[in-house]
Amino acid sequence: MTSVRPTCPHCQRPLEEPQAAGAATADCARSAPVDAPSGEAAIKSSTAAEESPSVAVAVKTDRPLNESYTRFAQREKRRFGMWLRRIPTALCLIGLAAGVMYLLLREPPPTLPREELRVVPPTAVRPRGVRPPAVAAPDRTAVLRAIDQVVVCLETGRPDHPTTLGAGFVVDASGLIVTNYHVIAEATQCRVRFRSGAYYDVVGYAAVSPENDLALLQIADPPPSLETLPVREQAPDPLSTVFAIGHPHGVAFSVYSGAVSRVVATRELSESSQRFLERHLGGLFEHQWIQHTAAISEGNSGGPLLSGDGRLLGVNTWVNRQTGFSYALEAKYLEELLANRLPQMQPLEKYATKEARVAASLQRLSAGRVRRLFEEAQSMHWRPESETSYAALQELAWVVALANLPAEKLLAPGGLTDDTLAELAGLADTIEKDLRGQNWTNLATITLVNEFAASQVAKPLAGAFLFCTIERAFDGDNGARGALARLAGFDQSVFLRLDDRLEQVQPGEQCLVIGVNQNGRVVRYGDNPLRLNIAPEIAVALVIRLKK
Repeated sequence: MTSVRPTCPHCQRPLEEPQAAGAATADCARSAPVDAPSGEAAIKSSTAAEESPSVAVAVKTDRPLNESYTRFAQREKRRFGMWLRRIPTALCLIGLAAGVMYLLLREPPPTLPREELRVVPPTAVRPRGVRPPAVAAPDRTAVLRAIDQVVVCLETGRPDHPTTLGAGFVVDASGLIVTNYHVIAEATQCRVRFRSGAYYDVVGYAAVSPENDLALLQIADPPPSLETLPVREQAPDPLSTVFAIGHPHGVAFSVYSGAVSRVVATRELSESSQRFLERHLGGLFEHQWIQHTAAISEGNSGGPLLSGDGRLLGVNTWVNRQTGFSYALEAKYLEELLANRLPQMQPLEKYATKEARVAASLQRLSAGRVRRLFEEAQSMHWRPESETSYAALQELAWVVALANLPAEKLLAPGGLTDDTLAELAGLADTIEKDLRGQNWTNLATITLVNEFAASQVAKPLAGAFLFCTIERAFDGDNGARGALARLAGFDQSVFLRLDDRLEQVQPGEQCLVIGVNQNGRVVRYGDNPLRLNIAPEIAVALVIRLKK
């Protein structure tokens, strides 16, 4: 008969055999110890086990299975919660250890020399109710000195009825004045006026920088007592006080105060401001501008921007009407201007705009002047020996043009009365008669005239006095007529716009042409579209065919 080992009622694992008779079978750890039965009960149990091998011995217990599992789960939960509570403490200990290691291993901080250490006095701590100390007021004495001794007003026209161009200021005791180029470029003659009322004529340009919109002017016979402005080397701080001095709309020597907004580079400006500067300066250049709130307007350009202590910060140049901010070019650009002076003094007309040059020519026109120029041309047999003598021929060309061309073909002659125009027309007829009576066969005369004409013919509104050979003639559908010509002896083409009263010229003809450059217009022509020829356009007032 095969014996069967009893199993545990909890985990179903086989139990060990009792070592002695009468001992109970050992249950697993989950069961309570079982007392061995005695006497008849033990014998009965043994007999039953031998007779029924398939029946396991049942061990009685008072704790059911689910109660034991619940206690085990609670014990594990308590252990897990205990570890969770220990995590913050562990992290704090790790952080503390890291901080201690950093303090031990880091380099010692730099220290200032003892003499540079400053102790804040107890008075720096302001008790409650005590007002803070007032900010130091601007140096009004320095600003007033600048107005009286340094800043000037640039004027043109008649002394009894002057026209204000803008502002400027003294930068050298030898009589050097700085202003914006766009201010002085509008004039061919100028004088400066100090607040005291003293006037000094401007001799010309000592230096010019159109890309920086700066001009350095020399005045005639400067007084020995001229003063200059000290320059502030450091950039101004935001919100610092500034003063703009100028002559807004003719109100001379006016002062506006404001505050610095920022120092800004051209590339940091808005796109509209950059486009404006590109047109104004003839290109987009990188500059440093002081953006401030001191109001500037027409008449302030070229004036100084001063700090609160009266030092020069920059040159007021332009204003953004949309934002209301004014802009001054930093003073550091003045050093570059002073270091790049012209080899010799240049007249104002040299760098004047085309409108200023024409206006100056028209203002000088008078019957007496025209007669004098005509006599000079006759005395030199219409053969210019210098730029000055050719300029006389150009003025005579303007007289002929004013008398013969419609007003819309030329710049309005403004300032010339009807009587003056009538008198000039009579002189133009005299000039034309003399020119037609000349024998234009002298090759030296033709060469000299065209040598100067080649350098002047492309200048806007310049008088044209030249000899050319007709290459092509054109008749437009709308009645307009013109001709393409080449300067005799030079590789320079011109396009002749012919007035209705002039006869059409023919290819191969050699002519003396008198007129005015058509405000800088050009005509492009050629068989190769990638390499076109350019010819300045001339409004022709007179054509004289040369005799062969």
